[in-house]
Amino acid sequence: MDRRRRSDGSLWHKWDLHVHTPASIVHSYPGDDDEAWEAFLCDIENLPADYKVIGINDYLFIDGYEKIVSKVDEGRLANIAMFLPVIELRLNVFGGTD
Repeated sequence: MDRRRRSDGSLWHKWDLHVHTPASIVHSYPGDDDEAWEAFLCDIENLPADYKVIGINDYLFIDGYEKIVSKVDEGRLANIAMFLPVIELRLNVFGGTD
């Protein structure tokens, strides 16, 4: 993304910071691992052009994020400017509550 001052005002992009990959403990991609990953990659590559940042929000691990980075290095997912690692934790007890 160009960080220089724009003469035509602000430039707005969509960010989605809660995307689960097939590496997540919970996801909805069908098929075996290869089929699930190909469906996921195609879904990301077919997002509208205004999506520029995706947070890979898998449970407990960054394996999905690491696979995304390797796919970017292979030339996939060029439509997204940045992927961020996000780790989702689930707690069944919150401190100080019943």
